[in-house]
Amino acid sequence: MAPPREKIFEKVALKQRLDVMRKSRSLAVLREELQKTESLCEQLDDILKDIMTRTGEQSVASLRADSWYRTNVLEQLKTLENRGQFLRTEIHDANTELAKARRKESRAHEAAKDHKRKRLEKAEQKRESELPLRNKRGVIR
Repeated sequence: MAPPREKIFEKVALKQRLDVMRKSRSLAVLREELQKTESLCEQLDDILKDIMTRTGEQSVASLRADSWYRTNVLEQLKTLENRGQFLRTEIHDANTELAKARRKESRAHEAAKDHKRKRLEKAEQKRESELPLRNKRGVIR
């Protein structure tokens, strides 16, 4: 005998729930990475401001070192900004996928409930049809 369709849909819903949990975890990782990237960008901005605000007499070696540091910091800052932009895009896509997975899960739950309701209604109708018919006086025919 084949399992009731509601059981199949319940299993599909459980599978979708696992997918939702997996996508939620990956989204959390992406958000954490974006937070780290933004923190590093702020730190590099502070370093760059520190390099740019140095005034007064400086030696040639100091000027070259500042220039070299500034170039490297700007390069790293640009790389981190690109990474941040990429992570934002990935987070947006992950949110979309998570919403789709949640919708699939809810549809599977709804289908399972509908099939269960139909099965129970069918069983109730069968029980009612098997009961002996009674007329208005309570006499069994």
